[in-house]
Amino acid sequence: MKQNIPKTKSMYAYDSIKDAILKGEYSPGVRLVLKDLCESLSLSVIPVRESLNTLERDGLVTQIPHQGYTVTSLSVKKFEELLAIRLSLEITALPHSIKNITEKEIVHITSLTQEMSRYWEKHKDSQAAINIQKEFMTLNKELHMAIACASQLIYLPGMLLKVFDLSHRYMNIMEYVIGIREIDVREHIEMVRLIKERKEEELKKLLTTHLERVINEFKKTPEDYLSKAILAQ
Repeated sequence: MKQNIPKTKSMYAYDSIKDAILKGEYSPGVRLVLKDLCESLSLSVIPVRESLNTLERDGLVTQIPHQGYTVTSLSVKKFEELLAIRLSLEITALPHSIKNITEKEIVHITSLTQEMSRYWEKHKDSQAAINIQKEFMTLNKELHMAIACASQLIYLPGMLLKVFDLSHRYMNIMEYVIGIREIDVREHIEMVRLIKERKEEELKKLLTTHLERVINEFKKTPEDYLSKAILAQ
């Protein structure tokens, strides 16, 4: 029988602060005051400090000597590095995913592209959709993670998930500033088609082009948005 295992206090603090950072409730560069966090979470200093140390290892928080913790700043250079790592991981997974993907997994990734299409049809006339139950970038993450998990590799999916977490705030900005375009849907539909047809080299080229387009579009983002809190609710 499965039992619900309660979170430790440090895990609770970690999840709460991480969620707030990824949602944009804390602006990049803002100072995280330990006392304030303890009060808002109703926790003592030790578990909150432990959570901040873990978030620092995750790359979401930066510790400045004699000053405390701040939310890690954003930059085009950092996002380029994250996308380069992501591309390397996904291309490594592709031949394994194409070989090992099951019919059930194909049905799942196909359904995700169908949801993307419905999202596009619903919101194509607006700049971005913020307050919806399932955002496009969430579907995007689910699709890419599903393809990676189909590889049946042991460590790679976890590494890719961390890259997605670190990229989350950048994708918030892109969805808010640039919005969702039809090409975002078409490219993911094409990825699934190539997986079904086991066309590895074409899929690698498409994935490379896809991520290069993402970073080129991000470079058009006004610099001041990199210091704002873009809420993704």
